[in-house]
Amino acid sequence: MDYPNSVTLKDETTIPWAYYAITDEDYSEEEKRLECIAFILRVFFIVIYSVAFLVGTIGNGVVIFFTVFVMKRTVNVVWFLNLAIADFLFSFFLPLSITHVTLNFHWPFGKFMCKLNHTVLFINLYASIFLLTVISVDRYISVVFPVWCQNHRTPRLASLVAGAVWILAFIFSIPYAIFRDINDNAEDYVSCYNNFHADEDIAYSRHKATEDQVVASSIHKGMIIIRLIFSFIIPFTVIILCYAVIISRIQRNRMKHNWQAI
Repeated sequence: MDYPNSVTLKDETTIPWAYYAITDEDYSEEEKRLECIAFILRVFFIVIYSVAFLVGTIGNGVVIFFTVFVMKRTVNVVWFLNLAIADFLFSFFLPLSITHVTLNFHWPFGKFMCKLNHTVLFINLYASIFLLTVISVDRYISVVFPVWCQNHRTPRLASLVAGAVWILAFIFSIPYAIFRDINDNAEDYVSCYNNFHADEDIAYSRHKATEDQVVASSIHKGMIIIRLIFSFIIPFTVIILCYAVIISRIQRNRMKHNWQAI
């Protein structure tokens, strides 16, 4: 298309040319606004993490003390003790996350602590969810098979089941320890992130459609699917089914008792 000498491309565009023009002043204002939002979010998370650390360590520490040294050892006490231990471990490592957020997500603790902190997070996740699922199954068995429970439901058996739960939680958390890594290429800044790449040189590249990136993407998706299935779908289904049967059995026993009373 031939343009007259007096007409420029700016005049021919249907969208005003000023729409594309971003002055340094506008960019600076937008940058300031984003920095302000990021600062507010960091302060918010620091406050939440700090409160969770204080409440979690003190509260769960008290529960651990009473369940170990004061209360009689029963099946329910075993469940409460292991739940408290899982939450205490998570709360105990929160100062690392608080420091991480305070330093604008700079990680100063090294590669080992990067892996350990993330692994503890997922051990707590899986252990808590598996324990809640086991508690639901335990209550289901207590209601549906009361005679069996009187003979076999012992603190020793509960401790063995809790030990199996911790082993499973550790196994499911191993991939997060393997793939957690740090990047210290930037000056005075270290990031702690999930590195699914075999080649560290392209770990931060988002434009190279290489075989390594395809494998890394598959590993990432696989871990998300596994976490979704084993930390949500299966436990949630088991818990819902157990309590549905418990409620049904209780209502049936109540109706039976009312008929007998009549």
